[in-house]
Amino acid sequence: TDTPFVAGPAAAADITSDSQYCHERVFRASENTAMDARSGGRYVANETDVERVFIMAADYSFGRAVAQNYRTVLE
Repeated sequence: TDTPFVAGPAAAADITSDSQYCHERVFRASENTAMDARSGGRYVANETDVERVFIMAADYSFGRAVAQNYRTVLE
């Protein structure tokens, strides 16, 4: 369509980074789940004495993206 879509906070990164989903009329207004994980995961790994992390997330696009991004950063 000719209608722009502006993704809200913490939407999955694929919306604006994966060519399968990205479109010239799709824009991001704020951070995505990968950005959240990079900052939060690095903080946990580098600034705390936490040795184990359990990731629990909702079983839909947003939750799966959060879990996968944190898993990638923490591993």
